[in-house]
Amino acid sequence: MAHRTLLTAIACTAALLPVGKVVAHAQTTNAPQEVRQVSRTQRQGERSAKESQLEQPAQLDPRDFYDVSAYRLDLTLDPERELLFGTAFTAARIVRGPLKSIALDLSNDFSVQRVGVTDSALDGRSKIETREVSFRHALDSLEVDLPAALGEGDTVTLAIRYSGHPQVLDEFTGIHFERTESGQAWINTSVQNFGSHMWWPGKASLFNPEDKPERVFLNYTVPSGLVAVGNGKFMGKSSPRPGWDSFHWDHPYALETYAISLNVGPFVTIESPLELNEGPSPVTSMIFVLPEDEEKARLQFSDLNYLIDTFAQYFGPWPFPEAKVGIVQTNFWGMEHSTAIAY
Repeated sequence: MAHRTLLTAIACTAALLPVGKVVAHAQTTNAPQEVRQVSRTQRQGERSAKESQLEQPAQLDPRDFYDVSAYRLDLTLDPERELLFGTAFTAARIVRGPLKSIALDLSNDFSVQRVGVTDSALDGRSKIETREVSFRHALDSLEVDLPAALGEGDTVTLAIRYSGHPQVLDEFTGIHFERTESGQAWINTSVQNFGSHMWWPGKASLFNPEDKPERVFLNYTVPSGLVAVGNGKFMGKSSPRPGWDSFHWDHPYALETYAISLNVGPFVTIESPLELNEGPSPVTSMIFVLPEDEEKARLQFSDLNYLIDTFAQYFGPWPFPEAKVGIVQTNFWGMEHSTAIAY
């Protein structure tokens, strides 16, 4: 049964492939002073109102006026306060103009402190200077005013600094804050049923599934002693200040926004090269498990190479060879998060 669940997750993962003021933005671990929460009932009501608006045939979806090329999430998670804060970047190309504002999705569980814009290219970790602009945040929507109207083919990068307490809807959907047997923080995200805007601002695939970012950069900061696992290739670890560690990830493939994940815990990493018969080889395998389950995991996943090869015979080579085959032990059922399969 365990292998059947893993095979299903791997198969689903393969299916994710695509047929003002100037301020320097950098990763931060200083928590904001104000955090706003709304009730689950209010949030669901706002979401229903938003979906009702989108169903009106006379209205055009303002998110159809641009395509996203990349996202970057520079986020800090404080497990003790169940607080998430930081800056989310969206790099976009205008496909229909003139465009005077850009619409994004973000749950009203979060408050937005600042929005900036720039025409600078987006990379993994460089500081990015932006010009502050006005915005409006309501009904899980974030509308950002542009300094000047943009035409078809123009590009822009948005930087949204925000904070809040992520919520849980049920045993599957939400940002799950749990504790391990030893009492350490164990946190996982699962938002397919609600949308990625449940914990970060962007163009949620729940509403616009056709627009997948071509690349995602993830810089997650957590208390020292914990590991923050994201999608893509592990690009290294840094220590921005005493007591905090940052984990850097780069996913150079298109994916749905709900497949972007954040997983935090005292994980042990079981890493090995997979010598595959189909496609590029070797491919890095990284399995993240709780310390108390390491022995079981080493036994259970000892035939991972065989499982990937078997799927390759029927569905083609592993689709993310420059990233990893990633599996993360989670505190909910499981989910086909790209290169960070929740299990």
